[in-house]
Amino acid sequence: MDNKKIWWAKNGIWQNGGNPETETNEAYNNLNGTFHSMDSPGYTAGVQITANFGETPFAFPVPLGFSAGIGGTVLTWVKKTNQTQSKIITPDSPITNNVTWTDIIPAKYELEKIIFVESAGNSATLNLGTTAGANDVFANHVITADTITTIVLNKTFSLSDVQSLFLNDDSPSAFWNGASLSATLLVQKVI
Repeated sequence: MDNKKIWWAKNGIWQNGGNPETETNEAYNNLNGTFHSMDSPGYTAGVQITANFGETPFAFPVPLGFSAGIGGTVLTWVKKTNQTQSKIITPDSPITNNVTWTDIIPAKYELEKIIFVESAGNSATLNLGTTAGANDVFANHVITADTITTIVLNKTFSLSDVQSLFLNDDSPSAFWNGASLSATLLVQKVI
């Protein structure tokens, strides 16, 4: 929490006129210490609270100037100093078999990391390449069952062309071991 402020949103609407993009009307400020997520429906029977800490794609866009980042095993929003330099890319989910992400990395962008969430209870060992069946981006990376797995890459592909990526099982006959993934790619403009 770089600016020691916090805002609340409900169904994509910032509460009490809050605006994290302009850093105004925060719910709380001058915050310090360690924070843990918690909510309570009070004493109302039948109330259900659903929180998304990155297990699935967010239902509403992240505020301008923020990007998804990882704090421990929980997906949080991290304020970026240059609002036009970072992008979050979320391919279609679930991913249960080899997939081609066509033109997924923009020119002049570095692929910082990929965050996988496995939800079927099965681990998979995967490769990522710049051509079908290749492993030149990463090889034999284990995506652990029922967890969030972050793969740090910091790889720039091209300054002039977009880049497609090919996610595939490390063994042509393994069929992903029944794993079901969602993926979030974090990219940073390099020029």
